[in-house]
This record gives sequence, structure tokens and C-alpha cells, in this order.
Amino acid sequence: MRLALGKPLLGYLLDRLAHVTFDVRTIVATSSNADDDPVAEFCGTVGVPCIRGPLNDVASRFAKVLDETGADAFVRISGDSPLLDTALVARALSMYADTAADLVTNVKRRTYPKGMSVELVDAKAFRRARAMMTSSEDIEHVTPLFYRTPEDWQIVEFQSGRALGDINLSVDTEDDFRAFETLVAKMDAPQWSYGLDAILALRSDTEPPSV
Repeated sequence: MRLALGKPLLGYLLDRLAHVTFDVRTIVATSSNADDDPVAEFCGTVGVPCIRGPLNDVASRFAKVLDETGADAFVRISGDSPLLDTALVARALSMYADTAADLVTNVKRRTYPKGMSVELVDAKAFRRARAMMTSSEDIEHVTPLFYRTPEDWQIVEFQSGRALGDINLSVDTEDDFRAFETLVAKMDAPQWSYGLDAILALRSDTEPPSV
């Protein structure tokens, strides 16, 4: 909820998700802790549904989303990715429609920057996986079980074709936040219209020269 140039970071991500070129619903799944009340309040002001559940049991939050919406699948996107290129979401949705995938992912092998992670999980596969989750890592991070037992799932992955995995576009630290603000301040069109390549070009313009 930290303001960047007058807008909460979450607002940047929600603006982007509003432009996904598929008929999908955006739902924020946050915790029921009082600390996350501002998140729920913000969702109310922008008209985005917010479903709340246990702080550390994120898998249960996703299960609750499926229970309340009846969705066939969900796309897992982290709130620390305010620059997410929604073309990647559309690509995952298209691949899911064309396959019998349990999981469509671009992070099985990281070739996209951090902050560009997309995982689409089939609802039936998730419910089966949820019954098998016992570790805190599985429960908190939702998808590790799939990667740990790939033989049990139909996993479809897509890659960038480039070595971009060491680039960080997520916002987790003060330095990340300042870099994000610098990038957005240089945008002369709506921020949601900047795809990955445009962001990378802008980023290269903002970085100081090496010495």
C-alpha cells in the first residue's frame, strides 16, 4: 500500500490486470490480519473483490477463492510485481486453453525478470495438490509441490528466449522502490501500456553508466 508517485503499489498492478486481453476476474487474496485492512479498503475503493484468509496459509486463501468463485483455474500473481507485463498472463491463459495443463508457468526455469512471474493452476489439480501439502513452504508459497513432483502433473512452461533471469523488476526493498519510482516517472504514456521490452529499454536509460 506504499504510495509511489501518489498511487499505492497495488494500484499499479491492478491497473495492469484490468487490461488483460481475456475475460478474467481479478481478485486480491490477502490476509485476515488487521495489518491488511488497508488492502481490503483500497480494493473496495477501486471495485476489485478482496477475499481474506490466514496470513501464512496462502494455499487456503486460494482454496477459498476457488470455493467462492467456482473458477476453473487461477493465475497466481504476487503483489510485489507492479510492472507485470499482462501479455505474459494472456500467454499463460492461451496455453491453458490449448492444453490439458495442471500448471502453466514461466518460472520453472527463470528466463524472465523477477516481477514478471506468472503461474496458472488448474482448480482440480490445485485441490489435489492442496490435500498433499504438509510443509510450511508448500502452504505459504502454493506451487512448490508441483515443481518438486513434476512426474505427477502436466506442467507446461514458456520461456523468454533470453537470459533475463537475473534482472529484478519486483519491489521488495527500498532500492527496488526507488528504482520503480524512477522508471514510472519517466513514462510518458499510461504505465500499464508498457510491456516488458519497453520497461527494459526504459530501465537501461535510467541506470547510471558503469565505471
